[in-house]
Amino acid sequence: MSKKKHYKHILLSIIDIIVTICLVAVLYLLVNQFVENTKIQKEYIKELNIYKTYNKQEEHSKYFEEKTQNMNIDYIDEPKKRITTKQDKSIKLDTNKSLPKIVIIIDDVTTLRQVNKIKNIPYPVTISFLPPTLRHKSSANISRQVMNYMIHLPLEAKVKKYEEEETLHIKNTLDQIDERIKKLKKIYPKAKYINNHTGSQFTKNDEAMDKLFRILKKYEYSFIDSRTTAQTVAQKYATKYDVKMFSRNVFLDNQVDKKYVEQQIHKAIKMAYKKGFAIAIGHPHDITLKVLTQSKSLFNGLNVVLIDDLR
Repeated sequence: MSKKKHYKHILLSIIDIIVTICLVAVLYLLVNQFVENTKIQKEYIKELNIYKTYNKQEEHSKYFEEKTQNMNIDYIDEPKKRITTKQDKSIKLDTNKSLPKIVIIIDDVTTLRQVNKIKNIPYPVTISFLPPTLRHKSSANISRQVMNYMIHLPLEAKVKKYEEEETLHIKNTLDQIDERIKKLKKIYPKAKYINNHTGSQFTKNDEAMDKLFRILKKYEYSFIDSRTTAQTVAQKYATKYDVKMFSRNVFLDNQVDKKYVEQQIHKAIKMAYKKGFAIAIGHPHDITLKVLTQSKSLFNGLNVVLIDDLR
């Protein structure tokens, strides 16, 4: 065999090896993607079965959120009574230059089914994911399919009947709170905001909130106070640690009823016109998402934005 043919043979062998390696790499990536999708799909089916188990609206409502009298109170932060921060001042400047803004947040999101329904709403809606537990293991994995989202952090409530796993309590140490937030930072890398799930006991406790806001500052989180109690001290410690913070103005679905949700949307719109912006929080009940999907025309003249876009 001539040297020319010998070199050609070696070159073809090398090309064959490279092509084989590329094919194996592609196959490996495809298999990994298939396995990941299968895991998510299994979790989706599992969560769908759980959802069917809680199909009655009254039971489903309890399944999601703490119920307190304060949740029925719409919150309007009057400027003369508000504890101002640098962020508060920037909000007033911004709303003078643009349309009134409204932020809609859907709490308690854990399933792909819920995410897909929210994505079908024809304007921006902020998703707030409950951290993974044994009952909903894949909420962090599912969040990868969403560009902008929040973390719905479980905090201690007065009534603990429906308490989430790894809920933060007022007796938790600073190190324990740090470890919890650090873990959430790792599994939800794109989140910039945290809001409280339940928390009527935690958010009115000075010592607990002082520790929480120290850690929020450390990990550069902003906070949305869901205001499950009127005695919340969140603003006090947001100011102390210079943490950007907003408060919930309206809960959309304390009553899982079409007319009630529509009424609460109108309240949120009025607040947005009155003070330049409003934050409305709902939950992934079918009726809530259906009403929101059908309500695009109500927001004419407003700027519906994600929480990350509220300045």
